[in-house]
Amino acid sequence: MLNRHCVQDRSRRRLTALRSRIPTEEVLTDVRRTLFESLEPNYQTVLGDFWLDIPRPPDIDEEASQCWVSYRGPDADPAPLTDILETNDWMETYAANKLTYHVSMISRAIFVNMPPTG
Repeated sequence: MLNRHCVQDRSRRRLTALRSRIPTEEVLTDVRRTLFESLEPNYQTVLGDFWLDIPRPPDIDEEASQCWVSYRGPDADPAPLTDILETNDWMETYAANKLTYHVSMISRAIFVNMPPTG
């Protein structure tokens, strides 16, 4: 798991910027392959056993622009939430504090049939 709790302060900006540097699934696959190939050979199995989950943060701008609020009084026209809430600041805070990435590797266990004892 990669999040703000396991990354040094000076590297947190790079962690939150990582998703924006991976615009497509093809790029994510290339990053996954590069990380897999950087493992020591005795830890490598097959690429399909190595997973990298880097979720996209929620699109708060779209949600906030569709949320109409009345805050100027009962006779005023409603306005989109984006008029009163800075969503960029909210997203930076979300990415810095809540966004979590996962790196997973399936362990391949080998089971040998042993004759029953006794």
